[in-house]
Amino acid sequence: MTIGALAHLLLRELERDLSLQSPAGSFPAGRNGAYGDPETPARTTSHYLVALCHAYRFTEDERFGEAARRAANYMKRVVALSPGCVVMRHAPGKDHANGILGPAFVIEALHAAGIVLADSEAMELAQDHYRQHPFDDDRKAWNTLSPSGTVTPVDGTFNHQLYFAAAANLLFQSSQTDTRIERFLNGFSTTLNLRDDGRVVHAIVQRQTIARRLRKVISRGLGRSTDPLMKERDYHLYNCYAFALLGAGGAPVTRHVGEARMDRIAAFAGGKAVGRLLARPAWHTPQRSGTETRLADKQYFDAMFLDRPVDEAELCAYLDATLGPDGSGALVSPDPVMYRARCYRYWRLVQHSAGTTPVL
Repeated sequence: MTIGALAHLLLRELERDLSLQSPAGSFPAGRNGAYGDPETPARTTSHYLVALCHAYRFTEDERFGEAARRAANYMKRVVALSPGCVVMRHAPGKDHANGILGPAFVIEALHAAGIVLADSEAMELAQDHYRQHPFDDDRKAWNTLSPSGTVTPVDGTFNHQLYFAAAANLLFQSSQTDTRIERFLNGFSTTLNLRDDGRVVHAIVQRQTIARRLRKVISRGLGRSTDPLMKERDYHLYNCYAFALLGAGGAPVTRHVGEARMDRIAAFAGGKAVGRLLARPAWHTPQRSGTETRLADKQYFDAMFLDRPVDEAELCAYLDATLGPDGSGALVSPDPVMYRARCYRYWRLVQHSAGTTPVL
């Protein structure tokens, strides 16, 4: 298989990170970007496991294969020891798994190990972890779990639900889509909402109870209401990436979103508000959330839904700029450890260009 410029760059950076892996197979914990949450190694190790599986599949280099097996063994032990959610963070006032997003990362990592390493135990654990999360047919979304396994409320963040569906759908790409994923897709009429400019609304629709309405009135009275533009702009391309991953796994995304709404989503992704962020990679401040891999997010969406070829030269230039002269990513991210781990998403653009299946 021909290795292009983007794959060469990703392999170079991943080879550098091999020295970070512990004897137990884990990678150093990040701090969830600008949020600064104290995290466990489970999230970064999940990301690195996907990258290592891609690297091993493309190169057959046993350095990556052995590192992938060690990371997979670590994640399998973590999941086996977790009655409920895998603990991703220890942040006061926040849940342990980052809603439904933490489980999504676990599922996509174990799925990659199952495919590339032929690890049937990893694949079974990924499937079990998915099935463990109940689906709320009223809200058209998945419930979260506590570390002990207690079912907790629905995660009300749309991008979390979307990425969970995309990761879970990888488990079914060679067969008929799971019925709960179908029900999630059918629920886009209520859970997926767009602003007038095409931005994806951050929260799924909630029941307007008297208590919730009262809190909104009090919040406005205290001057706490905030314009969601900044957060929704920063997360828009993350949603686009999740749509693309869901589509790559075989889900009929455009049919469920609707062509008109998909056009509006694409228009905002290609508009000036997002373009200004792409033009200046040193964008990350403590008041803003998101990820420096946003160009990879956009190109994956464009390749899947706009039939645009992957521009490896642009991606390499952007990745070099965000990594900085020392390769750390510290110039643009308050959490360079997490940023380097998040670069696993670039690998799917390499895979898309090479046309390899199944999708990791």
